[in-house]
Amino acid sequence: VCRDHWGFGGHREPTSPGKEAAVALADIGRASLKPLLAALESNPWVARKHAAFGLGLLEDPQALDPLMKTLGDEVGEVRQQSAWALGMLEDRQSVAALSETLADEYAPARKHSAWALGMIEDPSAVEALVTVLRDEDPSVRSQAAWALGMIEDRAAVPGLAAALNDDTPKVRSNAAWALGMIEDSGGVEPLARALRDAEPKVRAQAAWALGMIEDKAAVSG
Repeated sequence: VCRDHWGFGGHREPTSPGKEAAVALADIGRASLKPLLAALESNPWVARKHAAFGLGLLEDPQALDPLMKTLGDEVGEVRQQSAWALGMLEDRQSVAALSETLADEYAPARKHSAWALGMIEDPSAVEALVTVLRDEDPSVRSQAAWALGMIEDRAAVPGLAAALNDDTPKVRSNAAWALGMIEDSGGVEPLARALRDAEPKVRAQAAWALGMIEDKAAVSG
């Protein structure tokens, strides 16, 4: 039932018969694993995309290797959905493959790879994610900042401090949140400066982050 651009309507989240079929198969449970894995290698490409979605919902570790393979699919939307599914599996074995996908030519694939790495919370992804804080796409930069906050590794502090000067408010806000999650005193000075940000949400997030760090130096700052 999978066809490209089929089944979008109304004001709900975009869906299609293929996507709903993937949800139904995941709801059935483990009996759907083999059919979904088979669909992951089928045509048209939208069937592979929906199969990756279903495998992510199913969260079966046997899907790990096939999903890492489809990170190299010829279609960007399949790579994007595969990255999301690997995030749902939360297996550290996929960290290297997802880190490589942070350089994918398709921005949504980069974004979902950053999200997946945040879900897995492996410190070995920090260096790659810090690099992505300079991505050309603001949604990717924002997701990378969020992921670094989830991982909570101090090595990310300098990169996140620099991201507080990003042109996009959402990136600055997520960077402030991430610094609060890491709770390192190295974030106090840049967060104190962020209290003067032109965007109210950034100022609020910076104040929250300073409260999380609990460094007395922030009081006078």
